[in-house]
Amino acid sequence: MSKQTSHQQAKFPLSPGNEPPSSNFNPTNPPHIVFVGDLSFFCNEDRLYELFSSFGRVVHVEIERGKATGDSLLHGLVEMDSLIAAEQALTSLSGSKFMGRKLR
Repeated sequence: MSKQTSHQQAKFPLSPGNEPPSSNFNPTNPPHIVFVGDLSFFCNEDRLYELFSSFGRVVHVEIERGKATGDSLLHGLVEMDSLIAAEQALTSLSGSKFMGRKLR
């Protein structure tokens, strides 16, 4: 699991004119996106939302899926409303077991 902070690493580009599709872009308060790896094949967005919501307000959850099959690629992105919530979730959940798999 890692916090996405740079323009090159983030799922949603963070430059003016190229705003995240699901939120109002504010360059002074960019989205706080956490990459979550090694998800269970059976994990869905609702389960991931529940897991992260105990650390603060979750703005958006997306599990990456294959274009051809729609099957989970076993990783996802969680956008939190604050840096503190994102860092707390990252610290607490990194390496922990969730649905039988160790998160990274």
